[in-house]
Parts: sequence; C-alpha cells; structure tokens
Amino acid sequence: PPQVEPANSIPAVRTLPTRIPTMTSSQVPTRIFTLQPSKIEFGTVHQGFFYRISFLLGNVGTESGRFNIKQPTNPRLKVIFTPGPVAPGISAKLFIELKATMQEVISDEVRIDTTS
Repeated sequence: PPQVEPANSIPAVRTLPTRIPTMTSSQVPTRIFTLQPSKIEFGTVHQGFFYRISFLLGNVGTESGRFNIKQPTNPRLKVIFTPGPVAPGISAKLFIELKATMQEVISDEVRIDTTS
C-alpha cells in the first residue's frame, strides 16, 4: 500500500480501484503475458501528494514479446514504464502514479497491447 504521511489539515482524496488492463493482442493467438496484480487500489489518499504503486507484466510464453501502454484518460494517473522486449520468463516492472490534486473519486483503466 502507498505510504501516507499524517496530514490533519490536508483534505483526503478517495479513489476507486484502477483496473489495469484490458490486454489485447494483434498478432499473438495465445496469451503470453500475465499481470500481477490485475487491479490496483490506492485507497483514500491525501491531496497534494504523489503516490506510486508497482505492478509486473510477466512473459509466460516461449518467445520474446513487446507491449505498448495506452495511458489512462484521467490526467492525474500515469503509467511509467521502460519500452522494449520482454524475454520469456522475465517480468517488466511498471508503475502507476497518482497525483492527488483535488477531492474526487477516481476510477480508470489502463490498456496494454501486446505483440510477439
């Protein structure tokens, strides 16, 4: 879970789970990638802070694969990753970052497109 510093005078921002992907594949008939976790929840966070949670995109196939991220539509959410191939048996570490700037409920999706 994200680290939250005590802030009695800072208004809280409530978030809903951010679904991590709808994974699609344009060329791969079988699934070669898995996600851990498949859903991320920031919980209640404090306005004015940045929060970052990591997740893994693992290649469970027998060939190297590539992926591309479609960023969330909410400008306060951003996926941070290093593009490039992911070898079989290896996981790419990605981060989803939340900038809590105002009181609101946030729920969004991240789309991950994969190819081999």
